[in-house]
Amino acid sequence: MAKSGVIAARLTVSAHPPGHRPGRWLARGLTLACALLGSRPALATDAPPVTPDSARVMKHEPSRYEVLVSATRRSADPINVPNGAPVISGAVLRERGARTLADAIGDVVGLDTGDGSDHGLALPNIGLWGLKEFDALLITLDGVPVGGPFNPSLSQIDVNDIDRIEVVKGPQGTLYGAAAFAGMIQVFSRRSEAARGHVSVGGGSFLQLHGDAGVQRAFANRLTARLSGAIQRADGWQDRTGHSLDRGALSLSREVGRAHAALDFFGYRDNQKWGTPLPYASGAIIPNFRLGKNYAVSGARIEHRALSAVGRLSLALAEGHSLEASASYTRDNQTSLTSFPGDFPVPDTAGSAGVLLYPIETSVYADAHLLSRFMLGGSHDFVSGVALTWGRTTAWGSGFDFDQSLSNPASVPGLAAIPVGDHRAFEDRRTFLGVYAHDAWTPHLRVTLAGGGRLDNTSEKLSAFGQEVGFPAAAT
Repeated sequence: MAKSGVIAARLTVSAHPPGHRPGRWLARGLTLACALLGSRPALATDAPPVTPDSARVMKHEPSRYEVLVSATRRSADPINVPNGAPVISGAVLRERGARTLADAIGDVVGLDTGDGSDHGLALPNIGLWGLKEFDALLITLDGVPVGGPFNPSLSQIDVNDIDRIEVVKGPQGTLYGAAAFAGMIQVFSRRSEAARGHVSVGGGSFLQLHGDAGVQRAFANRLTARLSGAIQRADGWQDRTGHSLDRGALSLSREVGRAHAALDFFGYRDNQKWGTPLPYASGAIIPNFRLGKNYAVSGARIEHRALSAVGRLSLALAEGHSLEASASYTRDNQTSLTSFPGDFPVPDTAGSAGVLLYPIETSVYADAHLLSRFMLGGSHDFVSGVALTWGRTTAWGSGFDFDQSLSNPASVPGLAAIPVGDHRAFEDRRTFLGVYAHDAWTPHLRVTLAGGGRLDNTSEKLSAFGQEVGFPAAAT
C-alpha cells in the first residue's frame, strides 16, 4: 500500500542578543575567508538587505516584495509592468513550510508544476503557458542561469535560502542575452541575516528531518561575510525513495566608492533515490502495479555533487547610468542509475530497461551590460550588453535489461546481478555568445512601448559512442 499522511513541525531561532558573538571557530573562519578576499572590490546583490527581524514585516514590506527587477532589470512597481509578474516572498515560503521548488511556485497562475520528474521526486517539471520544454524557460539563481547552456539544474536552488522569486512571462532574451522563449523564473537568495543569524530545524512524516542555519558578520572597510548551510533527510512515499541533501555557502560582499561587489562560493550533495514512474496502458495504470512499491533496480538514484563560484560587480557611472557584470563557474559530478518498467508479456511479469551513467557537467557564464535611463521624447530604460554561456558534459556508462515479478519484491535485482547489455559514452559542448539590446520607451505615463533584439553566435558539438555486448562499436 502507498504511504499516506503528512505531518510537519518547525522551530526557528533568529538573531543573537546584543553583545553575543558567534562561536570562536566560526568567527575565525569568516575572518580567514575575508582575508583571502583582500582588498578586491566585492559584488553587489540585486536585492536590498533584509532589515526587519520579523517575517511578518518582511512579507508586507512594499520596498521588497512590491518591487520587481526581473522584467526591466531595474526596480519597478509590478503594476506598471505590462505583463503579469508575481513576486513570491521567501518569508512566506518558510511560514508555509515549503520544502521543494514545486511547493514554492505551485500557486503561480499560468505556471504548471508538480512534485517529481525524471530527476527524482524532489525536483519538478516546470511549464509556463503550456510549454513543458525546459529549454523554453530561463531559470536563474541570483542572475546566473542554473545549468548553463543545458537544461536547468534545479538541484542548485536551495529552497531554505530564498529571499524572493520573480516570475516573468513571455520572451526575455533581449533583456538577458539568453534563451527565454516562454519566460523566466529568477530566484534571489538571502543576502543578509536578521540581526546576526538564524537557526531553523523541523521534521515531519516520511521520516523527514531538515535544518538550516546562517550567520553574518560585518568587518572593517565595509566588508560583510555570510556563512550558511542546510541539511535534509527524508523517506519517500514509495519504497526505497529516500532523499538526502547537504549544502554550504559562503558569501563575501564589499562596497568601494561607487562599486559594489560580491563573491559567492557554494557546494552541495543531493542524493535522490529513484522511484518507479507510473506505467500506463490505454489510459489506465498497469494491472497488479502497486503504487507504494518501487520496481526500479536496487540502488537506483540520481546524485549531484556540485561546486560553484560566482562573482558580481555593480558600478554607478554618470547619473542614470550603471554597469553590471557577473561571472560564474560550476562543476557538477553526477551519478544516474535508473530503470523503467516496459513490456508486460504476462500479467505478473515486467520487463525493465535501465541505464547507469556518470555525467560530469561543467558550465561557465559571463555577462556585462549597461543600464541607461534618459529622456528623449519621453523616458527610456535602455539595456545593452554581451553574454557568454559555455558548457561541456561528458558521460560514460552502460545499459541493461531485466525481468521481475510484480507480486514478488525479492525479484527486484541489484545491479551486480544484471548482465551488461551495452557500453555507452558521449560528449556535448555548447557555446552561446551574443550581444543584446532592449529599450522601454514611455512617451506618456499610461503608455510604454518595449522591444529589442539579440544577435547570437552559437555552436554545438556532440559525439557519442555505443557498443552492444558481442557486437562492433558504433560512434557518431
